[in-house]
Amino acid sequence: MVAQEIITPSVVTNKLTISNTPIATSSGVGSGSPEVSGASIGSGKLLTGQTKVAIVTNQITPASKVFITPRSSTLGQAPFVELVEPGTGFVVSIDNPVSRDIDFDWWIVEKEN
Repeated sequence: MVAQEIITPSVVTNKLTISNTPIATSSGVGSGSPEVSGASIGSGKLLTGQTKVAIVTNQITPASKVFITPRSSTLGQAPFVELVEPGTGFVVSIDNPVSRDIDFDWWIVEKEN
C-alpha cells in the first residue's frame, strides 16, 4: 500500500527515509550550479575562496524552510541560507572566503500554516 498523504499529529519512528526521485548528490559550484529540479534533499559545496553557491531546484515554495548541515570543517564560518527564490532554488553563503571547500547537506521542508 502506498499513501499519497498522511496527516497525523505525531510520528514516532526509529528511522525516517525521505525519498523523492531524484535525490540530488551533485554540488553547486558558483554560477554553474547543477540543476537538481524535483529534489527536496541533496548535497552542495562552497568552493575554496567562494562565499556563496546557488542550489537550483523547483521544490522551493513561499512556505519552504531550508535546512543545511555542514559535512566538513567550516573553519569557523557559519553557513546560512541567504536567499530563497520560490520555483527556482536557494543560495547558501558564508561571510568570508575560506581556504578549503565546505561540503554541506540540504533539506527542504514544506511548512503549512
